[in-house]
Parts: sequence; C-alpha cells; structure tokens
Amino acid sequence: MLPGEVLVRPLITEKGTASQEIGKYLFEVNINANKVQVKQAIELAFDVTVINVNITRLPGKTKRSGA
Repeated sequence: MLPGEVLVRPLITEKGTASQEIGKYLFEVNINANKVQVKQAIELAFDVTVINVNITRLPGKTKRSGA
C-alpha cells in the first residue's frame, strides 16, 4: 500500500484540536492499514519522527427508519 493511500484525512474535532497541544495528532486512515504502514506514511508525508501509533476501529452509526 502506498503512503498516499494510507492517510485519508486529518480529523478536525474539538477533542483532536485539544490533543494537538500535547503533541498528538488524529488522522482517518485506510481500514486495511496497520500501525507500521501508518507510521511510515506520516514520517514520509510530514518529515517527522513518530514515537507511537494508536489505532481504533469505531463502528458506524445505526440508522433507524419507520414509525
């Protein structure tokens, strides 16, 4: 997987913006990417040294319909 395919977009949320003050950054990544691929993609894209990568998979919201 190419580094450009790993990072989808940065997550701009209130909690994410607050975590940037302590040096943590949030990105949406490809569902098939692993920690090593995410680390390599960020180091290549931003010319930084990555210390730690945490990945979480969040379930989608359920849609209700009807009465």
